[in-house]
Amino acid sequence: MITINNVKFASSKDELINSLFCPDGTASGWYKVNKHRVDFFKADGKLIACLTKYGVFAKASKDKEINKIRCSWENPELIGEVSWRETDNIINHFKKSIGHNAKMETYYFYN
Repeated sequence: MITINNVKFASSKDELINSLFCPDGTASGWYKVNKHRVDFFKADGKLIACLTKYGVFAKASKDKEINKIRCSWENPELIGEVSWRETDNIINHFKKSIGHNAKMETYYFYN
């Protein structure tokens, strides 16, 4: 489980269900680690954010027409604005999981 801005995300749907009975609190969503990014979902399965192998944490949605993920520079729903320190923590958590030789490089974008 990972916590981002006091919002907990489970590592799978099963862990999300098990968190209902956990004394530490219930997760608000779950994440899925892909080859080059990590997708974050709400409890109902809606995609809300992604972390790319380049260290970009952004709002995300799935375009059903072309079956691709679209990222935008808005703050992710449910999570809100993520500080650069929090982004570093998220990157370090997933650094070994994303891609074979994918080098995690940190890029910061300021509003």
